[in-house]
Parts: sequence; structure tokens; C-alpha cells
Amino acid sequence: MALIGERMDLLEGYAKKVEAMMKSLPGVRDIDLSTEEGEQEVRIVVNRQRSAASGISASQVAYTVNSQLTSRPNSRFKAPEREIDIMLGLKDEDRLSLQGLETMEMYAQGGQRTELDNIATIETGRGPREIEKENRLYQVEVSMETGGGGIFMLSQDIAQRMSQMKMAPGYTWQLGRSYRNMMEEEGQSRFAIIFALLLIYIVLAALFESFIYPFTILLSVPFAIFGVALIFVATNTNLGTMAYIGVIIVCGLVVNNGILLVDCINLLRSRGLPRGQAIIEAVQKRLRPILMTASTTVLSLVPMTAPLIAPSIFGPSEGRSAYWGPVGLAILGGMTTSTFLTLIITPTIYSLLDDLGNGTKSMCSRVFKRRQSTTL
Repeated sequence: MALIGERMDLLEGYAKKVEAMMKSLPGVRDIDLSTEEGEQEVRIVVNRQRSAASGISASQVAYTVNSQLTSRPNSRFKAPEREIDIMLGLKDEDRLSLQGLETMEMYAQGGQRTELDNIATIETGRGPREIEKENRLYQVEVSMETGGGGIFMLSQDIAQRMSQMKMAPGYTWQLGRSYRNMMEEEGQSRFAIIFALLLIYIVLAALFESFIYPFTILLSVPFAIFGVALIFVATNTNLGTMAYIGVIIVCGLVVNNGILLVDCINLLRSRGLPRGQAIIEAVQKRLRPILMTASTTVLSLVPMTAPLIAPSIFGPSEGRSAYWGPVGLAILGGMTTSTFLTLIITPTIYSLLDDLGNGTKSMCSRVFKRRQSTTL
């Protein structure tokens, strides 16, 4: 979350209130503020009125101090093979120490000379870890880690509580870049899933030379998505970008079972078997290969998903397991449910869509014959 406003001190106060509010939320840990103290530093606070009276600007002060303390590239020497930076700076023994900052001499454009402590105040202390600005306004970020659960629901809860927080005019808040990027990635993932299903339908329509049979196979995808949702809820795992990648893979895997089943039914019907008998024999013949391919896929994913399924036994998911685990979890849940539901529901859907197709063909043929008879 980002807090935006003109004054840093007010934003720090609001950030403390947000931190206290987030600590009361379940599943939130490791709250971090960008205003936390950083390294020890020396601050030179220029008095604008005194510096203007002396004819010295704040940028001149910064440039002079930087020249006294550091080296900077002044020009470049062109060698035959490459260019070499020429660094301009004082010797180490001649460089200004921190103790000599107060008596450091500053020169105005007219030649007037004054010491730094006459136009500025030198302070020491710890500064903020980072200072961010957006559209000339200060920005303080409050970040956190979640211990599983739904990030979307948590963000809605935070937004509701933030709407009740009173802030001064001109001070606003917004969900952070990480959350916005995550929402954009999820939108792109949903589009990728829809596009993948469209491509699968085109391939199946060309394979079966029908616009109806592909729907019979694609209806196994909702069963797979149901299994994905079920296993993610059971393991309390976030449905993130990697999980969507797993869903896309599942869409390509689960249709294989439907292809085997529908292709076998069509083959048996082409040999003269009635539809009902062809469905029964196809399920009996394809049951073993479907279960074998699904079981090998599911079992191969157990080592990847074991820390997510049983963290008390295999330990918490860390490293690559935490990164790739949601992919395997989505495939495991989708393949498990779609395999069993496909064997039960796909034959029923095949019969219904086949009746629908036959009814549509007969109706179209009757309409066409009526038009021909009317024309004659």
C-alpha cells in the first residue's frame, strides 16, 4: 500500500496507524514501512533567506560540498582503443572532513565569501531508508507478507478499513504496485486461458469434422477447474500467477481423456454399433488407459506438491517448491477430478449433444424441403 501527500512527517504518522491496523488482520505478518530508519547520515539544511541574501543557491552548496568530498568525471581521454574518464578531485589528505564542514567557504557569483554555517545548519542522525516521490508528492509504502489465504479478500478488507481512516486534505492512499501488477497478471492469465480453450476447440473441430463433438470434450474443463479450486481451498494456497499457468496446462491435459473416449465411441458407431452400446464398450475399453495416464501424471507431481498438501509432515514449502508448487497443485487437482467425472458425465453429455445435433439436422432438412416444394 502507498500513502501519498506533501509532508513526510504526516505520512509517517499515517503509516504507523496503517501498521497498527494491519497487525489486527488475520494472516498478515512481516509488516514493513519504507520510512524505517536507514544508515547514519549528515544533513545540510540550507536557510533559504540567508543563502539568498548571500547570493548562494542551494544547488551551489550541494555542488561545492560534493566536489570537496568526492571525485567526479570531468572529461574523457580518447585512447586508440577506448575512452578513459578523467576524474577530478582533491587528494585524500586535502579532502574536507566532516568536522570542517561548518567552516567550509562558499563563494557567490559576485565573489563574496562566506562560511557554510552562516547559511546552513548541519545535523547528524539516521535518515529514512528510502525517499520516494510521485508527481512531486512524497510516497510512503507499507508492505506485508500473507500466511496463505485469499489476497483479494484481504485487499478488500484493507480497502474497507482505509476508507474509514481520516486523512488531511490532499493526502490519499492506493494499493501498492505489487498488488496492481498482480491484478494485471491475473487478467492476462484469464485471457490466456480463454484463448487456449478457443485454440483447443478449433483443433478438435478440425479433428472430428464437427462443431458439436468438441463441446462434449471441452465440458471436461469445468470439472478440472472445480478440482483446482477444491485443492487450493483445502491446502489454503493462494491462487496466483503460477496457479493460472497450471490451469492453462490442465486445459490441454484433461481434453486428452475426452478425445480418447469420444474417438472410440465414433469408431464403434462407424462399425455399426448402436449409440448406447458403443458408449458402454468405449468406456470399458478406454477406462484402463485413461486411469493409467492420469495416475502417472498425478503421482509424478506428488514430490512437487507434498509440502503444500502436508506441510506438517514434509515441512513448509520453500524455494523452488514454493514457486513451482502451485503449478503442480493445479495440475494435480484438475487431473484428479476431471478424470473421474469425465468417465461418468462425458458419455451423458455426448448422448444429449448427439440428440441435439440430430434434431437440428432433421429440422433443417424439413425446412429445406418445404422451401423446395414451395418453389416448385
